[in-house]
Amino acid sequence: MMSGECITKNNKLYVLFHWHEYGDDGFFDEEKVLGVYSSKKHVRKAIRHYKKLDGFKKYKKSCFVDIEYEINKNTEWTEGFISWEEAAAD
Repeated sequence: MMSGECITKNNKLYVLFHWHEYGDDGFFDEEKVLGVYSSKKHVRKAIRHYKKLDGFKKYKKSCFVDIEYEINKNTEWTEGFISWEEAAAD
């Protein structure tokens, strides 16, 4: 593979998270990044793996969430950000 060559066929990557709410009325949430994959097929395989492991197996499949990202494209925070203090001051 040449430098800069993409390892995916569709120029996308998939980040797999495990996410769930807990506490009174789901006030808190917990998120874990589980991996980065080159296809949805690999994501599904990873979910099957994690669903067998202690801790993960007690949660529904819907707690496993993948987000698709296009490689070499700015997709998040494209207009900058403000701090919590700045937001509270508005």
